[in-house]
Amino acid sequence: MTTTNTRTTFVLLPGAWMGSWIWDEVADHLRDHGYIVHTPTLAGLGRGDRTHDVRLASHVQQIVNFLDENDLARVVLVGHSYSGLVAGQVADRRPERVSHTVFVQAFLPRDGRSLIDDWSDDAAARNQEIEAIATHGGTWEAPVAGIADEPDLSTTQCEWLASRLVDHPGSTVTDPVQMTVPVEKLNATYLASIPDDTAPLPEHIAALVAEPTWTVDRIRAGHWPMVSVPATLADRLEAAAHRSESTASATTGTSAVPPLVRRLLDEASLAHLATIMPDGSPHSVPVWVGIDGENVAILTAPGSRKSRNIARDPRVSISMTAHSSPTTMAQVRGRVIERIDGDRAWTIIDRLSIKYLGQRYPLREDRVVLLIQIEHAWGNEFG
Repeated sequence: MTTTNTRTTFVLLPGAWMGSWIWDEVADHLRDHGYIVHTPTLAGLGRGDRTHDVRLASHVQQIVNFLDENDLARVVLVGHSYSGLVAGQVADRRPERVSHTVFVQAFLPRDGRSLIDDWSDDAAARNQEIEAIATHGGTWEAPVAGIADEPDLSTTQCEWLASRLVDHPGSTVTDPVQMTVPVEKLNATYLASIPDDTAPLPEHIAALVAEPTWTVDRIRAGHWPMVSVPATLADRLEAAAHRSESTASATTGTSAVPPLVRRLLDEASLAHLATIMPDGSPHSVPVWVGIDGENVAILTAPGSRKSRNIARDPRVSISMTAHSSPTTMAQVRGRVIERIDGDRAWTIIDRLSIKYLGQRYPLREDRVVLLIQIEHAWGNEFG
């Protein structure tokens, strides 16, 4: 399947302690208006799921895989509360798929910080949550008793919500976020739940008003607007989709990258780059590879042999093998069309490093990114 969908698709992520069911009414409203809507449950949040080995990165990779495997494009990705951390990191990893991110009364992902880091300004309150997770076998206990204190939920809604909550994987709220760009650089909306229109916004949310790619909106509700005011929330999400559509490129069509080739470019594949030496002989070296729009991205040192070869002859070939399956392979041929340095290069380099090493690029040495325009691509899974 290729990326040919030109309709906005919503992917709604549940917050802590919840599954896809929390979005049912909102999803129905959006579908009635003609949108495609997906509501995945994050790992460890289905009844009976294992939780002890689920990390924040597990949730991020789950949704990255969900977008890739379903070949979703023009996605409005919505995160509520905890899942704002997931949504923001997925948007960072897949900017070519996520056109807009909506944070519904959500935690914002900050590189190197966890949810617990932003839980409270009071260190004692933060430590209390960490100790509670350890005491509860590594899970964040569902706040069943506190649901009754939600002022905008009816008694019936409180009882229904309390009966559905499950304990949350504890490591996901203590693990640090990994972002390659600041969250302020995303195309996004923050939807703040407030009791009335005069209530002030938190300082870090109010600051987003000045960001050119952000919209800050308000909804009169408590922490669970998808339960208390689902139709209103659906309308606000639809407004965010309209903003996304108004800024989207008018160019649509079939992706030039075959699905299997894109998959290997997205994964931490074993790749080799072949360039042409001055005497016409081939030169092949292992490289990290990724996708940037419809182009292949690699990193290199400015004075490397491959850089010098490409400066003289931009034609290149890349062979790839899946890390987990040596019989899944692909080849790309094309030419280098752009050399990127500076901040833009480091954004791409860090994205590649997180994929291959699980962390930002450890050496701040002189590096550049080369973008390769694909002229021929082939992939196959043998066996």
